[in-house]
Amino acid sequence: MILLRSFFLLVVMSRSEALRVLLLHGKGSSGPEMLSRFEKIGAALGKNVEFVAPTSPLAQPEWWALPPGHRSFTATEYLDFDQSVAFLRDFMPVDVAWGHSQGAIFLAAALARPALFAELFGPEPPRKFVLNGAAWPKPFEDDLIRLEETGDLPDVDSLHCYGTADTINPPDQAKRIADILKGDVYVHDGGHVVPDDDDAIAAYRRFLLLD
Repeated sequence: MILLRSFFLLVVMSRSEALRVLLLHGKGSSGPEMLSRFEKIGAALGKNVEFVAPTSPLAQPEWWALPPGHRSFTATEYLDFDQSVAFLRDFMPVDVAWGHSQGAIFLAAALARPALFAELFGPEPPRKFVLNGAAWPKPFEDDLIRLEETGDLPDVDSLHCYGTADTINPPDQAKRIADILKGDVYVHDGGHVVPDDDDAIAAYRRFLLLD
């Protein structure tokens, strides 16, 4: 059964029983579009998964704006970022946070900076994170380097998915984030996509402990 609510919630089981998964879309996308990407994945994960897919409150939509001529991995400031953080707090708590592209960069930033992690996720944070097609979160570079140097990592599990043919976000940046966070990695030969083939779904199920 699929039920769409005002904030684009896909419910496949009651909230009290479901694994609640926050989906964060990429720049220029939306909650409904993200749900469409996850239709096959949701069916494969089974009836005990509930997807929550909000659309960014910003106009584009995007989770932050960038200075002219910059990408998320070159800009030293994310404009209106705090507005998105405040907006997303209303969707907590969740068991899993899963982001694609800019959504994955958002999660990388939160995992890099403890204060942001606490502000965004509150007292019951997710313990599993999936970052799909991420890139380096430049304003949080010092935080990531600190993690790399100290090994003082957040107490979470992470799965990092990226394609070797990704021409949008450099795969080497996704790999570096995975290396720093000491996360699991799923590498595919595609581009800037959310893979939903059998191998990818098997990787998701293993990571979420559904098998």
